[in-house]
Amino acid sequence: QPTLLYESFLNLCLLLIIMAFRKKKKYHGEVFLWYMCGYGVIRIFIEQMRTDQLIIGNTGIPVSQLLAGLLAVGCGSLLIYNRFKHKGGKSVWKVEKEDDYTEFVDETV
Repeated sequence: QPTLLYESFLNLCLLLIIMAFRKKKKYHGEVFLWYMCGYGVIRIFIEQMRTDQLIIGNTGIPVSQLLAGLLAVGCGSLLIYNRFKHKGGKSVWKVEKEDDYTEFVDETV
């Protein structure tokens, strides 16, 4: 199976979806988390098609599929957690204005 072509096509679809919804982000890093979650889901499906897999012991579970699942679940959990944390309208990481970093840099130079 041409898994490389399937993966490329699915990643392109993921990019188009993320580009369409990026203006609706609620906090810094949300778009990155969406990409990592989507990439994990894509890798789970792609790894099912591969024939050359490293299997964990006698479980029959491929290592790469397990890691992709952990990535998808971890990033999905962070997305949900940050959405609930952000409900009050404040930034998750408390970056209110971009000048906070430039002042720190200017003082050290």
